Amino acid sequence: MRNLILLTIIGVCCVFIGSPFAKGEEMELNLKDSIEESNVVVNRMFLPVMFMKEKSILQDFHCESFPYSCKTFYNPLQITLPMDNPTLGNFIIRNKIARSAINYVIAKHPECVAYTYDMLPKVERNSLIPPNNLKMLSTNLYNQTYPTIQVSGRKHKLKKWIFKSNHVIQGIQNYNTKNWKETNQEVKSFSVLSVQSVSLNYNSYDKLLWENSLSWRLDFASTNGDSIHKTQINDDQIRFDTKLLYRAVSNLAYALTGTFTTPIFNQYKKNSNQLKQAFFSPAEVSGGLGISWRLGNEEKNLCLTTIFSPVSLYWKYVKNETMDSPNTDNPTKRSFFDFGNTLNIYLIWKIAYNIKWDSRFYFFTNYSRVLIEFENTLRFTINRFLSVILYVYPRFSDNDPSQKSFNNSYMQFKEGISLGFDISF
Repeated sequence: MRNLILLTIIGVCCVFIGSPFAKGEEMELNLKDSIEESNVVVNRMFLPVMFMKEKSILQDFHCESFPYSCKTFYNPLQITLPMDNPTLGNFIIRNKIARSAINYVIAKHPECVAYTYDMLPKVERNSLIPPNNLKMLSTNLYNQTYPTIQVSGRKHKLKKWIFKSNHVIQGIQNYNTKNWKETNQEVKSFSVLSVQSVSLNYNSYDKLLWENSLSWRLDFASTNGDSIHKTQINDDQIRFDTKLLYRAVSNLAYALTGTFTTPIFNQYKKNSNQLKQAFFSPAEVSGGLGISWRLGNEEKNLCLTTIFSPVSLYWKYVKNETMDSPNTDNPTKRSFFDFGNTLNIYLIWKIAYNIKWDSRFYFFTNYSRVLIEFENTLRFTINRFLSVILYVYPRFSDNDPSQKSFNNSYMQFKEGISLGFDISF
C-alpha cells in the first residue's frame, strides 16, 4: 500500500511533466464542466494538477494533518490507503489524501502546475488620477516660506502739499452777446485761446484742507474793421480762488472762501482809444463764511462740493478814472461794496475715460440784486497733448442797468469751441 501511494505521486508528476501544460502551451481546461457533461466518476489523483484559487488551499498540507511529516511524505510509513471498503469514512480519507498530494505538488513543484486564463488571480490596476496643477500651485504658494524682511522703524510721511498744473493753447471759435461784461459788444470770431492754470492744495489727512488755484484766460484775435488797433482781446481774466475747510463731521466742514479776479491787458472799444477794461479796472473780490458738503473726491469719477455762506461780501473796484464807476448809487466813488449770502457749487465729473466736465456755479444776493454765474468746461481728450474743449458761460447780473441786452434782459452769454494743445502735470 505504501508503494501504491508513492507510485501515485510519481504518476501524477509524470503526467504533468509530459503534459502540454508543463511545456507552456496555451490550453484552457474547465475540468468541472467536462466531468458534468460526461457523467464520469474520476479520481482527482490521476488528473492533471490545475491551480484553482478558490479550492487550492496550501494550508491543508501540513504536518499535523496526517501521522507522517512533510519531509518523509514519500517514505513507506504509517498510512494505508483504504481500497476494498467503500464506506463513507474511507471515501473522505481518500479525498483528503488526494487533496494533500495535489497541494504538495503545487507547493514543491509549481513548474508542473498548469494555469488557465480564467483561473489566474485578478491583478488590480491602480487608476492614475491626473494631477491638479492649479491646486498643486496654490498649495505650494500657500506652504511656501518667505524670508523675513526687516523694516526700519522710520515712518514715511504722507505728502501734504500737492501741486498740479494745466496748460492749453488752442484755436477757438468764439461768440458772446452784446452786453457781455468785458467787451460790451457782440463778438463772433476765430481766435487763439490760452488758458494757464496751477493749483496748490494742502491736506493734513485729519481735519484741515486748504485748496488754492490760480488761472489766466486770454483770448485774442486780429481785428476786422478796426483801423486803430491791430489785435482785439475777447477775454482776459486772471482768477485766484481759495477755500479753507475744517472738517466737522463726516462730509460736512466749516468753510472760508475767497475769490479775486482782474484783467491784465488794456482793452479798447472798436475804432476808439476809450478803455473798456485794464489792470485793476475792474478788480472784484468776493468771500464768505459758511458750511461745506462734499461728495466723492477728485481721484474718483465724481467730485461735488457745495458751499453755502450766509455771511458773504462782494467788493468791486475800478482804478482807472476814465472808466465808469462801479457804484451806480454814487458815481464819484471808485468802489462798490455789498453784503449778502452766497452759494458756490463745484463739480468735477469724469464722464468717460476721455471726457471730463468741470463746472462752477456762483450765486450771490443781498435781497435787492442778484448775481449768477454758471461756467462750464467740457473737455474731450484726443491724446496726451491734444483735446477739444467746449466752453459755455451764462451769466446774470441786474446791478448795472447799462448791461441790459438789446431785448431788455440782464442775461449774458458766452460760448466757444476750441481744438489744440492741452497738457497737464
